[in-house]
This record gives sequence, structure tokens and C-alpha cells, in this order.
Amino acid sequence: MSLDALVQDFIERNGLSLRTTHYKTHASEIDTKFLAEAMRIWENMGGPEGDTEIPVRGFKGMTRLWGKKMGDRIPRDEPLYTRKRGEGRPFQDRFILRDRPLRASNIITIVIYQGGLETIYAGNALGPMPDAGKQNGDWANWKDHYLAFTQKELDEMEKMPNRLASRVASRYMSKTAASGNYGFTKRVQNDVEVALRKLEKKVEILARKVENKHPEAGTYFGTRCQGSNCNASKALSKACVLNQPPKRLVAGPLGFKPTCARASHKAITDLILHAGEVAHTLYKKDRDHIPYLKEHAKRKRCPLTRLLLENYPVEIL
Repeated sequence: MSLDALVQDFIERNGLSLRTTHYKTHASEIDTKFLAEAMRIWENMGGPEGDTEIPVRGFKGMTRLWGKKMGDRIPRDEPLYTRKRGEGRPFQDRFILRDRPLRASNIITIVIYQGGLETIYAGNALGPMPDAGKQNGDWANWKDHYLAFTQKELDEMEKMPNRLASRVASRYMSKTAASGNYGFTKRVQNDVEVALRKLEKKVEILARKVENKHPEAGTYFGTRCQGSNCNASKALSKACVLNQPPKRLVAGPLGFKPTCARASHKAITDLILHAGEVAHTLYKKDRDHIPYLKEHAKRKRCPLTRLLLENYPVEIL
């Protein structure tokens, strides 16, 4: 069922009116399968009015919202941009610049007022955004929140006529519409798959190198996994093929020869360093890969995915 047909069925089924067609500007954020589930949940809640946030299991939508509700700490001196987002809208100044403006959200917000559907979008509810003069809108909720755009989007919105401004964001969202695994975009999925292949290749090289000199290294990695949550050890243990037990217990880590332990730990360190380099290549791209990595690690129990997460760049400053 198309989005328009789904919305029409929803308002007829619940005796609502369609106050605006603003929901169409968020069409690329929400898969209709998950929207239908959100509508069902809204009905089971008794059809509340207002901005209703509905978590939907399995939904991975995209939102531009940044700020307190998303766990962000936006500096007070962050540069803000003033733009119009479409025909008939006032100038608004709650816009910030980000290379990767879109983030994943499992929430669908349905906005109903006075028996009419105002809009539907992915992400948390904050009420109407105030205009630049802060005369209208829900300023109290928006005080610590912003919408993020790329520099290209902000530039295009500034140049375009009012009636076309709202299409800029919609076009960008459509280009990155979620069509990959777990509801993420194909570009994010491909980025991560390439990164994992690089790590897999490195793991094979390190495992062969350490096993050639120490056939018991695979057993050392496996034994070490049992006592510590080391994802590098887990990945190397799976790649080893010899896995010989130590001939006898000696005065080294876990009873293995110190030379074997030293070589194994060098392989672990080399893999962690390489994971940091690969994670940094992901970080430099104009897409947010962390939600995908977390979902993939949870579903596949993949130690290399967890290794990427452990070594992903942290913005401390």
C-alpha cells in the first residue's frame, strides 16, 4: 500500500480530517510497513491527540534531530543557520551544520490536533519549531534542540525560492532512503561490509604468521577468550587452524610459553591498531555508521564488528 493510501485509510478508519499534507515531506524517512504498525499502536492507545511518540520494533528511520533528547551536548556557541524550509513558512534559526546529519531512530511520531492529522515523521516529538523571532512555535521544547543539514543542503535552501526549499531536504532523504540490511541505507551497509573485509584479511595474515612459529597460538587465543572479553582474541581464535595444545604447562601466561604469549599479544595489538585505522575511514565518511554497527554486532555476534565499535573515533574535544 502506498503512503497516501495508508494515510487515507488511517484517517477514514478513525474519523479524522487531513489538516495538512506535510507528512509527504517525510515520506522517505518511514517504511509503510512500520508506519502501519505505528498507526495500529496509536489506535490501541485510544487514539490520543497531540504529538505521540511511538517506538516501533525493528524500525530504523532517519531523523535530523540533534540535541538533548538524542543525547547530544550542543555547545552554546555552536553556529546556527537561518533558513526557510518551504512555502508559507517563516524564517527559522534552529539549523546546525553536520557532515552526517541523519541518525537512526526507532520512533515514529504521529501528530493529531482537533481531530485532524497534522503530520507524521521519524524521530522524537518536540512540537512546532519556533520562527527566528521566537514568536511562534514551542520554544521551550526546542531550546536545546536543532535540525542538522549538510553545507550543500543549507546552501541550496538559501538560493532556492520558498516554494522549492522544502524539496531540498526531501531530495537528500530520498537519495539515502533505507534499503539495506536492518532498515539502513545501502551506502552505510556497503561501507561497513568493506571495512569488515579489510579486517578479515588482516586477521588471516596475522593468524598464519603467528601459527607458523607457534602452532599452539590458536589454543592460546581461545583460552584467553574464556577469561576476558577480548574481541581481537576471538577473531584470531576463529581464524587459526592448527590449535595445538601446549606440550606442557610452563611459567607463562595461562601456562603457555612466554614466546608464544608474546607473539600472540603482538598479533592482538596489531589487529586492534588496524581496526582503529579502518574505523577512522568510516568516521571520515559523510554517514553515521555506529547504529548499523551496533545492530550488526547484536544480530550476528560478530567480534570484528564489536572491534570496530571499540576503536571508533571518540570526539573528546
